[in-house]
Amino acid sequence: MKSTKAQAARWLSRCIQKDQLDQKQDEPRQKDYFFVVEGFCKVAPVFFITRQEQGLCFGYHTNQVERVQKNELHWDELLQLHPFERKNLILNLFMTMIRARKKQYRTCQRCHDKFPPEAKYNLVTCLLCAP
Repeated sequence: MKSTKAQAARWLSRCIQKDQLDQKQDEPRQKDYFFVVEGFCKVAPVFFITRQEQGLCFGYHTNQVERVQKNELHWDELLQLHPFERKNLILNLFMTMIRARKKQYRTCQRCHDKFPPEAKYNLVTCLLCAP
């Protein structure tokens, strides 16, 4: 299994090549790009980058399908950079958010699966194994 950063870099390259994710569009419409971390746990975490009128927003989905927005990158600071620097900046911000979210996961003492904080019964037990 490839590292999360390698998975994210490949995914981001495809988004930039296919949809010019790192470019401001003439028509201001919101578009979401979803990234799933494979091989981390049974219920793979879902992260997103949203292209908005003011810039790019980074976040993740919780198990309750709630969107949590963590970072923003405005077009004026992004478009000043060379395309290679742009990609690296987006990737680094995205990976910072992914690492922070992965640190919130815990391993259940009963089933030994990783679970997010919103799926915990207590500090060491997931809701599926709760008594």
